[in-house]
Amino acid sequence: MAKKLKFETEWKIPVPWGELVLLRCGKPDGEPVMLIHGRQDSSTVFAPILEYMPDKYNYVALDMPGNGLSTPLPTGPKLTRLHFLSAMEFAVSHLGWNKFIFMGHSMGCEQGLFYNTVYPGRITRMILLDAVPTLMRMQITDPAEFQRTYYDEYYKNYARDNFFKKCHTRTSAMSALRRLRDLSEAQAGQLLQRNFHPKTSEEKREQELQEQQRQQATDAGFDRMIARINHLRETDPEGYLSWDNRLKNLAPTNFGNDYYFQLFKTVPPTLLITASDGAKHVPKKWHKGAYELVDRLRTLKNFREVKVVGSHDVHFTHPERVAPHVMKFLVENNNISSKL
Repeated sequence: MAKKLKFETEWKIPVPWGELVLLRCGKPDGEPVMLIHGRQDSSTVFAPILEYMPDKYNYVALDMPGNGLSTPLPTGPKLTRLHFLSAMEFAVSHLGWNKFIFMGHSMGCEQGLFYNTVYPGRITRMILLDAVPTLMRMQITDPAEFQRTYYDEYYKNYARDNFFKKCHTRTSAMSALRRLRDLSEAQAGQLLQRNFHPKTSEEKREQELQEQQRQQATDAGFDRMIARINHLRETDPEGYLSWDNRLKNLAPTNFGNDYYFQLFKTVPPTLLITASDGAKHVPKKWHKGAYELVDRLRTLKNFREVKVVGSHDVHFTHPERVAPHVMKFLVENNNISSKL
């Protein structure tokens, strides 16, 4: 039986705004595969599917800015989804890859599609894990609605989105993640490995001082309160999610499907894996346009779609349903070069 792949190497690379963190597994001199996760996630999301993948490839996963352990993009500007292309290019340049296989999930699929447009010919094969929801978010063509949804709301809540960090216990963070993404307790815990950061000693001391001032406790009462806080920290530590607040509502492009098709029709051999229940959290009014775009992409000779049963994170929750399609695609398209 083949050995299950696991991330073995982690390292950081400097970028103008801080650091990017990468993870590697597989054969170091094998054909390179770039793994790009979606919005408010981390490289951990690829760990389950890699256990089913052949070890002959050189898999590298990138924590995108403001996700996992990578530094967020600079504070201030309204972030768009295209801002993250620079991070992917920094990573590819660091790795020295001229050509590589791409596998992305959700918004990561969007990064691959636009990367291929900006740097044609570098991606030799493309695997898009449940890309339809991210294509749906590119369907707001009314300028007024687009402005209200992405820009007015951002500047209305500018201080919150740029400077506020909500405190969670590990339990409350896991509960929220399970609810939002239909995960088991173990799966939520796995995703939080790179995204939940306990408070530092300095932050803990500051909290104690604030509690003391707020409650105006007596010496005895304060001692009891501190004992209770310390007990809670030991059993259920407090901390912050590393996700940049601005990731919640990243501005997509709003070019229209005719333009998107012209951009994306030069894709290399591409496999789109669509989850049966992947789009349930996306507003219905955005569905039609995305499905129309996928219908047009399916007319391309090197574009193939496979549907699987599961949620938006099916590659993470049920990798056994997804991995066979990925491996078959890689074998069938092993010698096909990118269409330019």
